[in-house]
Amino acid sequence: MRGSNNRTRANQLIGDSTASSGVYWKRRPSEIKGYQRAFYYNDPDGSYIRVDYNTKSQKVRIFYESADEGGMAYYSIVDKGDVTTERNMTSGRTTSLTSKFSALAPLISTLPNKEVLRILGKNYGLDDYTKDLREKIKREKLEKTRQRYFRNETVERDPFLGDFDPGKGIGFKDFIDIGAGVGVAALINHFIFNYQFLGAFLSVYGVALGLVDIFMREREPIFFKIVLFLVSGVALFIYGYYIN
Repeated sequence: MRGSNNRTRANQLIGDSTASSGVYWKRRPSEIKGYQRAFYYNDPDGSYIRVDYNTKSQKVRIFYESADEGGMAYYSIVDKGDVTTERNMTSGRTTSLTSKFSALAPLISTLPNKEVLRILGKNYGLDDYTKDLREKIKREKLEKTRQRYFRNETVERDPFLGDFDPGKGIGFKDFIDIGAGVGVAALINHFIFNYQFLGAFLSVYGVALGLVDIFMREREPIFFKIVLFLVSGVALFIYGYYIN
């Protein structure tokens, strides 16, 4: 049961969806003879883990002080990929730490030093976790690349009528604009019956709709409306010019 609790806690620490924070390893020079530097991490529950290493001699020492066991301490030495020493520091006895340190594999696998992880190798189940971590990072990089260079055409393409985004697509107000323009144009045609005047109105009205969208409604203009009235207006103006 204790090992299961350690495994759950370690999984949370490496950034699962239930985690409140990530792991922040600290680094310092190692005062232990034969080692260069050390990474250490203080678990919020009071446990302490430290990894001393010497990349030249390919030697790593894992130290773990368990808060769940009243501060009992353990350490293991991995020399060139092989576990050479496992010891209970409280009793001074040699003991197998496979099950205990395997529960910490998700945490140890987050060490920010690839060479240290390479020296540790497959011991304590680290190979599975480092492999999963590499795959996760690879998938995240591929997804970022896909989002950056391969845009979704159905989202990015601007269709003739707009993309139906709430800030840009045709809505109820746009149909009112079109209806109002058509209605006024019909009245002008009925009472004045001058194609040039009608064409000038439609052209100005189309441009005005674009300005209203930009400055009053504070959104991108619906080009369908502008083109509809502008093209109709220019066509009617030219037609009226030639028949008059």
